[in-house]
Amino acid sequence: MKDLASRLFGESLVKKALTHAEYRYATSAFAIQLQRELRPHFKIGMAVLAHERPEYLQVCLDSLFRTNLYDYDITFLIQDDGSADPKVRDIIEKEREPQYKIIRRYTPKGHDSWGAAFNKALRTLLELDNFDIIGTCDSDAFFHPDWLDQTMKVCLWAKKHHTQNILGPFSSFNSSDTSFHRILGRYLSPHGAYLVKERMGALNYFFFREDFLKLGFFQEHRDDETIKTKQFRKYTVRSFCTETSYIEHLGRTSVLDQWRPQAVGENAAYALLPARTGWIFPEQKSPVIPVIRLSQNLVLQLRYGGLGDHLFYSHLPRIAKQTGAYRNVYISNRSEFRDPEIRRLVWEQNPYVDGFCDEWGDQALFDALGPGCNLLDTIMLCLGMDDGLRYHEPELYYQPSLKEELKNTIIFDPNYISNAGRITSDKIDRYFYDNDIRIDYQMITRSKFLSISSCINWLESRSLEDFCDILYSCKHVYCLVTGTATLAAALNKGATVFYDKRITPIFLHSKINTYVNLK
Repeated sequence: MKDLASRLFGESLVKKALTHAEYRYATSAFAIQLQRELRPHFKIGMAVLAHERPEYLQVCLDSLFRTNLYDYDITFLIQDDGSADPKVRDIIEKEREPQYKIIRRYTPKGHDSWGAAFNKALRTLLELDNFDIIGTCDSDAFFHPDWLDQTMKVCLWAKKHHTQNILGPFSSFNSSDTSFHRILGRYLSPHGAYLVKERMGALNYFFFREDFLKLGFFQEHRDDETIKTKQFRKYTVRSFCTETSYIEHLGRTSVLDQWRPQAVGENAAYALLPARTGWIFPEQKSPVIPVIRLSQNLVLQLRYGGLGDHLFYSHLPRIAKQTGAYRNVYISNRSEFRDPEIRRLVWEQNPYVDGFCDEWGDQALFDALGPGCNLLDTIMLCLGMDDGLRYHEPELYYQPSLKEELKNTIIFDPNYISNAGRITSDKIDRYFYDNDIRIDYQMITRSKFLSISSCINWLESRSLEDFCDILYSCKHVYCLVTGTATLAAALNKGATVFYDKRITPIFLHSKINTYVNLK
């Protein structure tokens, strides 16, 4: 039904209508009533879900027991779920600073699901004390010393003041798995931004006690969070987290993988927008901690591998350093590169890039442009930077060479990768005919193209650098909404770019280019 409505009325209009309807329901008398505010001097009970994996548990507990407690009354329950490795008990029993209230429990192995371990821990917390907030963390969480204070300040403010949605569980972990942990909205508090999500991920999970008793335990099933999310959806209850991550996910291996249809492995979520400073690393470097990304460095991880996709981020290294937002800039080797030449052209020649690393990096996540912003501005703002300028252009540090033989030529690039709308070769030919434009060369076609019949001369580039030389040297270039258009803008060589209504407007990003709608 939603898809049909989107086709009939447009996705943007339908989204606005659904958002408004959720707000009306959330503020109505029919909505489930969750607690919005706590008593003064509230109590927190937090369980660490321990099972095997001593290398993660060691890092987790060492970082957890460096938490700045301030005036919070928090009790830590370390609950082991039947570990067989004797190292696990040794780590749990390690003596900690006396200001931390710690309870240690060892129980037989329960059902092979996260929900079973969570339920067991929550039952224990409910028996231990009358906690106002109860929750858990997995044993592969790595904590910033101020995670507790930031979580409570941001999330308690949101619970009290947010009216757009019914807010339930909350976290200090902003998951990178945005296709699964989908962001529904970004909001500001006096203490920092927070994100409302349809589901959140269970690395760190807190409930108000009264909310949890009303919403109930998880089903002990391998799809535990999915089942709970469906229940939340029924009541229009949303999860939320701090936009800045104060907890990182260390685990690339999970004991649950043996029961899952596909192991987590490289797909494991990591923290988006981690706190820039303040992380405390062990004196002996642990291979499981992403030290580069959790210091004052920007690590960019490109989700899409096209030339244009990389150029959309090409201005960030310079801005990161010139504004002082970050000390160093790295490109994650986990980025998608459709062609290794893109890595060389866009990043290896960029003087503001300090190198490449194997750690997970940050990505800009948004579903609409900010007011008065183009695509590149919005990416910059999403990654916590702002140089005060708008309508940024892509940047390239390759110095092109002039090809004298192309100085007075007009070139058409018929190639595209993902989407050219419903433009046809005939429409392009008609445009050139109606405007008395003679194309001297069109680029050699690749896998997807819209070549024209009015030009019989073909031109081939030997490399991306050679293609830059061609664009730089010719009198003018015509192309589709593809990497060529973004590359032309990066070379300060305005292209004429053909599009139609099927092209998402955010990709018409450059003021250097001229965009022509071929209806």
